[in-house]
Amino acid sequence: MQKALLESETYICEYQGEIVGYIRALVDGFGVYISELYIAPPHRGNGYGAKLLSKIKQAHPDQDVYVLSDEDLYYKKLGCQRVGSVFKL
Repeated sequence: MQKALLESETYICEYQGEIVGYIRALVDGFGVYISELYIAPPHRGNGYGAKLLSKIKQAHPDQDVYVLSDEDLYYKKLGCQRVGSVFKL
């Protein structure tokens, strides 16, 4: 578990000093795998999820970024493409 935590990155999203969401990604040298993206229900629809995804992509411009999720409509709306069982940013 310690190795997995060391190989992961977490970014938070704040609004008026309150944490309203976060994203967690695993980085293994071959790619970046987003395992969690959460935005608190009252703050959904404000673009926070897209901003967090953009932050991950900016942090790893030379690596492919994949999303491990079944939320097809949400990620397709953000421009992700399904590649097998994952989405690619």
